Amino acid sequence: MAIEFFIARRHLFSHKKIGFISFISVLSIAGIAIGVASLILTLSIMEGFETEIKEKIIGFDSHIRIRQYHFRPMENYHAVSDLIESVDGVEESYPYIFREALIRSKANLDGIIIEGVEENDRTFLNQLEHFSSGQLESFSIVENGLSPLILGSKLASKLEVEKGDSVTLMVYEGLTGPFNIPFVRRFEIAGLFQTGMAEFDGVFAYMPLAAAQSLFKMGHSVTGIKVFVDNFEDAALISTVIEEKLGGYPFFPLTWKQRHSNLFKWLDTQRLPMLLVFGLIAIVAIFNITSTLVMIVIDKSHEIGVLRAMGFRTVIVLKIFLIEGGIIGVSGTLIGMIIAYGLGVLQQTEKLISLPTDVYFMDALPVLMLPKYFIITGAAALFLCMTATLYPAFKASKLMPAVALRDE
Repeated sequence: MAIEFFIARRHLFSHKKIGFISFISVLSIAGIAIGVASLILTLSIMEGFETEIKEKIIGFDSHIRIRQYHFRPMENYHAVSDLIESVDGVEESYPYIFREALIRSKANLDGIIIEGVEENDRTFLNQLEHFSSGQLESFSIVENGLSPLILGSKLASKLEVEKGDSVTLMVYEGLTGPFNIPFVRRFEIAGLFQTGMAEFDGVFAYMPLAAAQSLFKMGHSVTGIKVFVDNFEDAALISTVIEEKLGGYPFFPLTWKQRHSNLFKWLDTQRLPMLLVFGLIAIVAIFNITSTLVMIVIDKSHEIGVLRAMGFRTVIVLKIFLIEGGIIGVSGTLIGMIIAYGLGVLQQTEKLISLPTDVYFMDALPVLMLPKYFIITGAAALFLCMTATLYPAFKASKLMPAVALRDE
């Protein structure tokens, strides 16, 4: 064992009866561990929130939606789909109808958003994964004279209906009034889905594209086209290419991020203050090393003087205190990483912290631990630890033997 490391370890973890230096050394390590763990968990939770929201929104929506200005129906959607799918990076596209309607059951009346989709529509298939009423037996076949309708679980709860019940949909053309009679049609509940997002589960309903065209009297036209791309992060770039391909007006594309811009702006707004708060906690803990090592210099000034009188060079004394700072920094950082990883895994498996689904888009606090957060946070902590060590190490190395031993 190198003499510098041996002396540094004895300074930090002295076995003297009082042990005050050992105590504050442990406190410094604990402070760094808490700061590093807090920062890693903060980053992991924020990443988990953003990833969870992205996955759920994209799963419920699509990467890009193509519509026409003034909400005009799109009649030549087959030709438009062919043009869209010829763009590099586009995986597939599906026509859809997006309209509002009133729904009445025996118990209640509510406003809903209807989405007419094809049976192989990816967003619709995603919702089948969240079915809370068994398997979907049929979606395109009309049975008993009624077309199938799939509701969100929260909406079904408000209407007090379940699979197999029938409901009435009412659609108004133009402004509602005493002389505006709605178009009425009955549907059979073919299933219920539950995504965990209250805003969607309480409003949305799916029906076959042909049934929606008939209900809203749209003939062979649709509201627009959903587009899925190879990488959803490239949606903005591909959206621009699609718009140029379609010749601009009357078509306009909206990406998933544009459609939910307020939500992602809120996430970005929350990120900075949270990072600042927990970052400051870590920085305060790290700079406790300075005070710890300064106290060691004061407490061990006699030993330092003896070392210098024995012929230890300035650089060796400097190394001793740099090693001491390194021991505190590495120990605290490693312990903090272990704590962060352990708590993160515990939350992922046991879901100890739950969230209200009517406020958030999920039922439990999401944690996504990425290696880059451990590497970046650990490297930053070690760098700051060594920076905080420089002053007391330099002060100790400049301590003269005559000054240190003059009271002996």
